[in-house]
Amino acid sequence: MTSLGFNQPLCILPFGHRPSFQTKMFGWEGWLNAAQTAKVLLDPYGRGVVVPKNYSREVARQKGDNAATAMKSVVIDPHPYDWEGDTPLKKPSSRTIVYEMHVRGFTRHPSSGLDENIRGTYAGLIERIPYLWDLGITAVELLPVFQFDAQDCPAGLVNYWGYAPVSFFAPHQTYSSRQDPLGPVNEFRDMVKAVHRAGIEVILDVVFNHTAEGDHNGPTLSFRGFENSAYYILEQDRSRYANYSGCGHTLNANHPIVGRMIVDSLRYWVNEMHVDGFRLDLASILSRDSAGHLMSTPPVLWDIESDPVLAGTKLIAEAWDAAGLYRWAVSSVTVGRSGMAASATISEASSVARMVQ
Repeated sequence: MTSLGFNQPLCILPFGHRPSFQTKMFGWEGWLNAAQTAKVLLDPYGRGVVVPKNYSREVARQKGDNAATAMKSVVIDPHPYDWEGDTPLKKPSSRTIVYEMHVRGFTRHPSSGLDENIRGTYAGLIERIPYLWDLGITAVELLPVFQFDAQDCPAGLVNYWGYAPVSFFAPHQTYSSRQDPLGPVNEFRDMVKAVHRAGIEVILDVVFNHTAEGDHNGPTLSFRGFENSAYYILEQDRSRYANYSGCGHTLNANHPIVGRMIVDSLRYWVNEMHVDGFRLDLASILSRDSAGHLMSTPPVLWDIESDPVLAGTKLIAEAWDAAGLYRWAVSSVTVGRSGMAASATISEASSVARMVQ
């Protein structure tokens, strides 16, 4: 066992032929219910997640050990991949036409004309690139592809949209036709490489304002088990989560650990996955401090602006949050989102910090 910095022990355990590991929380003391102790935790920096067929969000809410029904991080090495010279395209924002799509919904129906085994996957999207090229678009914006909790929804339903991340580094497993440990990572990269060959950029819709762990009655899946008050904004009396996201809690984006994780995530998707840009869901939350107050110079936004890896990366800021904080970014192109009350703005990374000025 080894410490992760918050006095939680790390347990490295074998899981069949898959190199997996889990972090277990024993006797965590805090205001959370006792049911939140002895839980398997996902590695916040894990590059892969395996979801067992018997995964249970409900068991993660209940008292006791949930090792048999928990998601688990998968140890993978993402570096051995042949990009064949591919790099992000860096097209000018002034000449960008964005097509927003849901990876699964884009090809899941039989009318896509694809083999059933690749419908609704990254591989299925590759097969439909000629259709996208014919439309004349220059970029696809993928609705959330970070691993999310499909059970984060009312009983009897499935979370379709994916705005419930459990990892900021792992691509969603069920969007891959390959289920080996590296399958989702490499199939996503195959898709990016193929889309780039058609002269089309890849932009990700990313959620850094909340996770799938919900409110005080939600499951313990990862972050709250490591250090609840570091990863989430608490109310002043620390008895409940502050809910600026409308999803039961708010990620504490300007805490040094969380802010670094957000920037590391963006860097990873640019460096290792070759994506061209990001649409930041409820981006105004990134300007709140640990008490929920607006910051004039939010560290996480300045870190994004000054990061050399992210220079030239397209950023789309949804410049509001569920508590009514509106901050507008400087931009050269406005991209409308169907069903949105306010339009999003697209800008280069060097302009993102202006959102809070």
